[in-house]
Amino acid sequence: MRIETKVADIEGEIAAFHANPVDRPMPLYFLTFPSAKDPSWDERHPGRATIDIGVTSRSLFEPSADTGWMNRGADYDELKARLIEELLDQVFRFCPQLRGKIDHTELATPLGFNHFLGRDRGDFMSLAASPKRFAIRGLGAHSGVPNLFFSEQDVAAAGVVGAVQGGVIAASGGARQERARGPCGSVRVSVAATTADVETTRVRRPAVIEVGVPGGSKAATRPG
Repeated sequence: MRIETKVADIEGEIAAFHANPVDRPMPLYFLTFPSAKDPSWDERHPGRATIDIGVTSRSLFEPSADTGWMNRGADYDELKARLIEELLDQVFRFCPQLRGKIDHTELATPLGFNHFLGRDRGDFMSLAASPKRFAIRGLGAHSGVPNLFFSEQDVAAAGVVGAVQGGVIAASGGARQERARGPCGSVRVSVAATTADVETTRVRRPAVIEVGVPGGSKAATRPG
């Protein structure tokens, strides 16, 4: 997707939003299509797709922080409805062909993540990528328990690439226990993964991909 944009004061827009988050549009959005990355999706769900929209807006929900799940009040419900419309406007801005073809939307909020994941700041992904975090020697692939390895972002670095590399590190550690890794385990695992037969390594995924993001709107669509 090629997006025409202009140079903007991103930090200034973010500061202005946090100063008055209720009356200003969000300055940043993250738009992704998880179903497009699944090689078996079109076979299992022809003519359909999923969209995730991610934003970070914990301050918007602080007035409802002391409420309980499914009982947060009319203001909370109205805010969610408004955010869904705002996020869908961004989808239609870059994908106008999807207008009128949205089957379902669902908005996850920081308060929901606090409730279901036991968090206190609405977060749900990896550890903060701070110097202190990378200095902790115990945050590696080896758990200390035989045949138990950690993977994903917290093993390597934040982001999609970090999550992939965390999996490679964990896989190379398992191969080492089988005395098959050699001196270049990560390289060997990476090469094997990129040359594997997709048909024999395909992962079966659920029909609805649940990737929650604070303030993220999920939508299933029928492409035109």
